Amino acid sequence: MTTSYAASRGASILIGATCLGLECWLIGAHQFALEGAWTPTAVAAVVLPVALAGIAPLAEADAWVSTSAPGTFATGAALPAELIDRVTQTDGVARVVREQAMFVDVGSQRALLFGLAAGSVNPLLRQVAPELGARVVAGDGVVLTTDLAESLGLRAGDDLSITTPTGRHTIAVLATVPYFSGLNGAIAIGYDRVQEWFGAPGATALQVVAQPGAGAAVVDRLEAGVPAGVHAFSGRAAVAGFRDALAQATTLNHVIWVIVTAIAVVAVFNALFLSVLDRRRELGVLRAIGASSTMKMTRVALVASPSTSVKKPATA
Repeated sequence: MTTSYAASRGASILIGATCLGLECWLIGAHQFALEGAWTPTAVAAVVLPVALAGIAPLAEADAWVSTSAPGTFATGAALPAELIDRVTQTDGVARVVREQAMFVDVGSQRALLFGLAAGSVNPLLRQVAPELGARVVAGDGVVLTTDLAESLGLRAGDDLSITTPTGRHTIAVLATVPYFSGLNGAIAIGYDRVQEWFGAPGATALQVVAQPGAGAAVVDRLEAGVPAGVHAFSGRAAVAGFRDALAQATTLNHVIWVIVTAIAVVAVFNALFLSVLDRRRELGVLRAIGASSTMKMTRVALVASPSTSVKKPATA
């Protein structure tokens, strides 16, 4: 075995291992998607337009106050009670709608739970009829995202069981709606019900409704008045934050596929190159008996193809 041949064989093994690892990752991502999550391909092809349409209602709020930055779900620490009072008393503020978000385990799934009050512009509530939304806020039932409902085998009319610090509770599923949460799904439930079941007072986000014509001024006052670690931003900034996060995910997806494609091209070229090296004597014989270049290239391509198997003659 020559040095060049050994180097080529080593490169072949390295490229093959890399391709196998990427193939396993892609298969795993696809399988994970079947279990209720999203693959990078789904993000680029399906999720992006659905997600952007789903978060659009957030822009209807004049301002948001949260411990989580724009473009992230408000699952951070609860806002101090005195800050909530201060936001409510800010000049130009007409009303404040409290919201609490957290992660919960539902069966074998981990979902995002939104505790919502009357007047919320949360996308899960905006996709159902007003009377159903009022029942959710009142604590009579929940709205599930379609992916979570499918993974749990539930539909409208069924009962959902949730394990909480105060015990296991059962509540009716009023509707299922499409929504992108980045996890296995989301649940919309009444704000008071969250306070009762989870014993978590306060709010992780405030939806601020300004008086007519005072929206921009209210945002400026809130930005200047919130303490460190708390974010105040407009509804449009909330949507822009999610849009930027999704754009980054899409860009990452494109980079991954460019890398995979480049490695696949190198792997195919490497297979053809090694096929030629392995059969130099055979190609020489074919050339000596007058075989055409087309016939020789066809032979190389067939041998290098993964779907082609060449059986060796049995030895005594």
